[in-house]
Amino acid sequence: MEFRSSADTVFIFLYITGALLLIVTSVSLYTRKFRRNKLQAVNHLELITSIENTFYQKTQFLVITPVERKVELNLLDQDEKFIRTLASGTFSVGEHAVDFDPAELKEGKYYLSLTSDDAKIIRRIEVTRVPHKQGNEV
Repeated sequence: MEFRSSADTVFIFLYITGALLLIVTSVSLYTRKFRRNKLQAVNHLELITSIENTFYQKTQFLVITPVERKVELNLLDQDEKFIRTLASGTFSVGEHAVDFDPAELKEGKYYLSLTSDDAKIIRRIEVTRVPHKQGNEV
C-alpha cells in the first residue's frame, strides 16, 4: 500500500477545487450572457401609451421598431382574453401610430399585448367614460 505525502494531497485538493471553480464560472457566464441577450430582444420593441394609461376618448398608441419585423397589437380583457386586433402586419423601421377608440368598450381594465417573433410586451390600460382628473382639478 502506497501512502501519499501531504504535499500530494494538497495538490490534488487544489486541482479539484480549481476544476470545479472553472466549471461554475463557465456556467455562470453562459447564463448571464443568455439573460442579457433575452433582455436585448425584449428591448428591441417598444409600446408607448400615456402616463396614466386611462382612456375615455380616441387616442393613439405608438409602436417603435428598430428593425423591420412582423408585429401584432391586440386588445385583451381583464382576464387577458382576446377582444380584437388593433394592428397587425410587417412594420418598417421607426415609429408607427395605432388608432384606439374605446367607445365600444365598457369601463374597466384591459390589456394591450404587443407581440413579435422575439418579444412580447403587455401593458395594462383603463377605459373610463369621464376624463381622468389630474392634480387639484375639480
